[in-house]
Amino acid sequence: MKEPISIAFACDENYAKHVAVVIKSIFAKATLEDEHEFHILTMGLTQETASRLQKLVSDCNGTLQIHHIAQEKLANFPESRHTLNAYLRLFLAELLPAKDKVLYLDADLIVFDSLNKLWHHPLGNFAIAAAVDSTACFGDSASEHLSSLNLPIDHQYFNSGVLLLNLRVLREIRLLEKVLVWTIGNSHLMLHSDQDALNALLAGKITYLHLRWNLQVPLIDPVRFGWGCTQVQGEAVADPAIIHYVTGRKPWFRQYKLPYQHLYFQYLAQTPWKDEPQPPLTVHQRFHRLSEELNWGYKWLRSAVRKSLGRHPQPTADIVYPSQDLNPTTIQHQARC
Repeated sequence: MKEPISIAFACDENYAKHVAVVIKSIFAKATLEDEHEFHILTMGLTQETASRLQKLVSDCNGTLQIHHIAQEKLANFPESRHTLNAYLRLFLAELLPAKDKVLYLDADLIVFDSLNKLWHHPLGNFAIAAAVDSTACFGDSASEHLSSLNLPIDHQYFNSGVLLLNLRVLREIRLLEKVLVWTIGNSHLMLHSDQDALNALLAGKITYLHLRWNLQVPLIDPVRFGWGCTQVQGEAVADPAIIHYVTGRKPWFRQYKLPYQHLYFQYLAQTPWKDEPQPPLTVHQRFHRLSEELNWGYKWLRSAVRKSLGRHPQPTADIVYPSQDLNPTTIQHQARC
């Protein structure tokens, strides 16, 4: 029997409909051969919301299991701007004892390709597969934060929104317990919740994914506008497999102009939340959106002129670490649902 792609999310009532959008995008880009089973980790969903998610998945011939985790189990974790939900994925190794691996996805994503190739990324004895975080590309403040974590010099800080988890290895190293100890002792260093802890604890135990599997939105326009990029960044922007809205600028906030934002609402219209009215934009939000539209248009025009004059910089070479996957492959897909 063919092994299904096992996909896990962590969410509460506020993020359930966003998870539904991600699930819908997964099915839209699946091949006919793909099979999916979903696991949702939560500290509380209403029966109505759980039923909506179950129907969405079953209508597309997938399976869904909802795992309720008592809030008391997270009582000792320090809460940050990401809330305690961020730590729920740490329980996957114990919640799925019969599984060797699972793909964890954040709820602020849109999937553009079949997840089959990602699912079969070779893990070996690595604890996780992950993509480099956009934080590593930006500014002195980001550099100061990464330095404060005392990471090895050859470690690439990864983003935890797309993780292929080697559950066998995570059980062996008792990751949940180690993260709890680390967060208690280093909460003052944490800007990105357990992402910082995972980077500190799993350095040297990571196989890196091509950036197309977790293309973070802040990188897209700089590459498109020709402000400079690496070879891998250029490949990811040209052929994304997963778009990840990593900042507070989420696609459901219509006052922002964001890449591929229309797809979020397109998939939302295919979920059980399709009839929920969108809150009207305030006058301030309308002006903010107009300002972003005009600013984007100016940058696009300036970029077009630079390109016509041959002034776009050439992509620079990437630093390649062992086990890093730098070969993007587009998988032909056909919508399943």
